Amino acid sequence: MESIVKQVNNPEWWFTVVIVGLVVGIVAAYAKDWLTTGLSAVSGKYRVYAERRSSRRDAEVSLLSVEPPLLLIEYVRCMLVLAATASLLAASYLLVAWNVLRNHFPDVDPVTRLMALDQIHTWLGFSLSAEMQNLITQLLFGVPGLVLWNHFLNRLSLCEKARKKLRGNMSGK
Repeated sequence: MESIVKQVNNPEWWFTVVIVGLVVGIVAAYAKDWLTTGLSAVSGKYRVYAERRSSRRDAEVSLLSVEPPLLLIEYVRCMLVLAATASLLAASYLLVAWNVLRNHFPDVDPVTRLMALDQIHTWLGFSLSAEMQNLITQLLFGVPGLVLWNHFLNRLSLCEKARKKLRGNMSGK
């Protein structure tokens, strides 16, 4: 506590705080103008993109609601994407667990030692730590898995809208 009181009583501290405060205030004043003009330009482009995307989505919902076989095919595609997503996400964790076990018990299975990443790294001329290998494994399998999960949810939402529209058309007839 005494060191804080000494710092506050020091004139150098006050001078530094005032100068830094003025510099930050000036930079913020100019940055505010740049930021608002930049965001307004991006916002307009995003609005156009969102409208185009929404019209494409509505056209696809209309097509799927008119053609029930296409809707069924799209549902099957969603399930295939879901299977690929599940396998990628499972692989991102199971391969890391396998690597941890392999590093803790290297003499248990000689086949896994043949496929070890550290041997590949010696061939290439560099070596990675086990933590880095796990991170790379999770990135290589986890990120595509999450991208596919997003794709699956978007397509499933599209199918559900088309199904509801189809049911509405059938009950209206």
